[in-house]
Amino acid sequence: MKRHNLVCKTMSGERGDVNNDTLSSWKERLPHICEGYEPRDIFNMDESGIFFKLGRRTTYCVKDADCAGGKKAKNRITVALCESMTGEKLTPLVIGRCAKPRCFKKVNVESLPVTYRFNKKAWMNSNLFAEWVKGVDRKMRRQNRKILLFMDNASSHQDLDLRI
Repeated sequence: MKRHNLVCKTMSGERGDVNNDTLSSWKERLPHICEGYEPRDIFNMDESGIFFKLGRRTTYCVKDADCAGGKKAKNRITVALCESMTGEKLTPLVIGRCAKPRCFKKVNVESLPVTYRFNKKAWMNSNLFAEWVKGVDRKMRRQNRKILLFMDNASSHQDLDLRI
């Protein structure tokens, strides 16, 4: 495509830098926070939005031209995953927009290998997060375990008293 002066470019994306002071602080604090916990009892949870109707992020355009896309489809599901340092995976939480999506027409949602919940925007919110954490707590209590759970500072994770 070079003879036509066309190149393949990625249309805009998000960028974020990690503050080096924050990184240094966590490197010092983390061993003390994890003290007294076995690796099997240290978990990390994160969630991600999956935009399943989103088109490609790359396109062909004239070299040195600005490359901007149009409106992007916002159809999404949110998936929350949680795993221990030793690889123990908790049941994923999937959040969709509908109580009974068409693709589940002949499926019993309770039989899925995930916990399925829904809300208007298919986002994690404080209520769904609290329900998920309480479910994890019940499971760990049945196993007579106390765990350490790391997660990001998303707004749905804040303002909850989760010291159970």
